[in-house]
Amino acid sequence: MLGPMRVVAFVLALAASGAATAGNPVAVGKLEEGRRHFRAGDKAAALKAFDEAARLAPDDAQVHYFRGVALEGQGQPAEAILAYRKAVALDPKFPEAQNNLGGLFLQAGQLETARAAFQAALAARPAYPQAAFNLGVALERQGQNGEALGAFAKAARLDPKDGQAWLNLGVVAKRQGDAKTARAAFEKATALLPREPQAFTNLGLLVAEAGQLDEAARLLARATEMGPDAVHAWHAAGRVALKRKRAGEAVEALGRAARLDPKSAAVAADLCQARAAKAPDPSALKACDRARQLDPQAALPVYVALKLRAAQGDCATAKKTLAAFLALAAPSDRARQGAKDLVAACRPVAARKP
Repeated sequence: MLGPMRVVAFVLALAASGAATAGNPVAVGKLEEGRRHFRAGDKAAALKAFDEAARLAPDDAQVHYFRGVALEGQGQPAEAILAYRKAVALDPKFPEAQNNLGGLFLQAGQLETARAAFQAALAARPAYPQAAFNLGVALERQGQNGEALGAFAKAARLDPKDGQAWLNLGVVAKRQGDAKTARAAFEKATALLPREPQAFTNLGLLVAEAGQLDEAARLLARATEMGPDAVHAWHAAGRVALKRKRAGEAVEALGRAARLDPKSAAVAADLCQARAAKAPDPSALKACDRARQLDPQAALPVYVALKLRAAQGDCATAKKTLAAFLALAAPSDRARQGAKDLVAACRPVAARKP
């Protein structure tokens, strides 16, 4: 399972004062005062100074940009958008203003508007890695993975030390079926983000798909060590342990994932399988029942429960479970036939004599 992609902080750099303030010493002073307050973390005082600078130099695009930065820092996105738009109206080739404007639209879910702003930022400054990264996020959210792949690749090329860009590049490459590019990107991400569990989780899963289960287990152990609350890492570790025929380890890892995310049907289904592999006892059936409750259409827990009941000689319940399994849309013809064969081979446990 690949984890969600993240948007890194949008560029909030404070550039040098613009031409419109150059001939106005008072405006320049207010601008510098605001920048000092902003750097010191006093965003309210910074905003007050930028407001005064904007009153004194209303035609300076950078003054309005700085107001947008301060307003955004104060948690006022609607007002920040107005300030960034004013900056862009005065200077359409202001890349930081376009990028930050796009970031606010992205947060609001206005993906097409955000995309246009990021593209405008890149048109003004082609070598702008932050805008390339954010464009990739917007494109990925629009489902345009091919274009997102190109945007993340550009962001990583422009800033090779940006581990998040490599991580997102790997995620989209994997989704596109390009395992080679994904693996190279994840390897870069793990080197640049040595404390990021998602990077090691994604690389571990990809390595496991290539059949390198021992290496995958090592990578996932790193992921769980660095992210004790990273449910994706524990889930992946459990799945790889299952493939390595280490049911006890799988139960431990998947149990941890289930405690972290008790509503995950996928985790519950794998835990059902792991418990059945460890010991076909009532706890395994209980785990399978839990998985079925979370997702009534999940085929795996139904099949595992059927297999357990048939093995235990509970043929009557196995037949009912078979009917439930065959009613699902997901099972393949081969799986359906396998389930029928299990029930056909079931032999009832002989009744005990008094």
